[in-house]
Amino acid sequence: MRILILEDEQRAGEKLQDLISKHIKDATTVDWHRSIADGINYLTKSEKPDLIFSDIELIDGKSFEIYKEVPVSCPIIFCTAYNQFFLEAFKTSGIAYLLKPYTEDEFQEAVEKYRTLFKENTTVIPQVNVDVIHQLQQLVNQPIKKFKKTFTVKKSSGVYLLSTSEIVYFQAQGDFVFAFDFEGNRHILNYTLSAINELIDPEYFHQINRSEIVNFNSITKYHAYTKNRLEIYLKDGKTTLYTSNSRSPEFRSWVESK
Repeated sequence: MRILILEDEQRAGEKLQDLISKHIKDATTVDWHRSIADGINYLTKSEKPDLIFSDIELIDGKSFEIYKEVPVSCPIIFCTAYNQFFLEAFKTSGIAYLLKPYTEDEFQEAVEKYRTLFKENTTVIPQVNVDVIHQLQQLVNQPIKKFKKTFTVKKSSGVYLLSTSEIVYFQAQGDFVFAFDFEGNRHILNYTLSAINELIDPEYFHQINRSEIVNFNSITKYHAYTKNRLEIYLKDGKTTLYTSNSRSPEFRSWVESK
């Protein structure tokens, strides 16, 4: 079975490779390309894939341009952070739509759908029924959640903009919430921890206990601390955080989904 990945984000592509390796045992070839140009070149010059996992926003435009340029008869499972392209996706050979950050279970469901529809290795794309169209239209009409990219930090010298990507972790201390950046600086924020949790992207941030939210990109390793708690080491080499008993399983699942 030949599989093509069209994905421009490094972590998202690696996640797909890991899930394919784990759940599609008969995948003999997995090719990964990041752009429209490379996708067109691959589909015109290489052996045709049996299944495509395709992001929509690639580095040089929308992947739909590939499918307009090159006829694709194999099924496509779309993996994207945007929900406004549902109907356009199903005008191609799309059979499933994984909205990032998708879970391993959702990936498995999409693969099972592929196996059910194409278990006899047919290349005929089934018609999308009315119920599916109705569900897609409902999803398209849902507002797209935008996550906070910056926080304002008030200092005596002025108001500064702190990029969310620069935050290592958030920590509640009494009546205050602080953001710690990669340079070791501490910034006071005018938000509660629960409000912050609603504003930031759960793909990259996860609450590990009642008072702390950690950035995935700041973690170097973790291991068991007690029977039900985990000790998390951060990249500064000095900071360690601890999961609560109840949040340890969620943290493991979150990390392993990347």
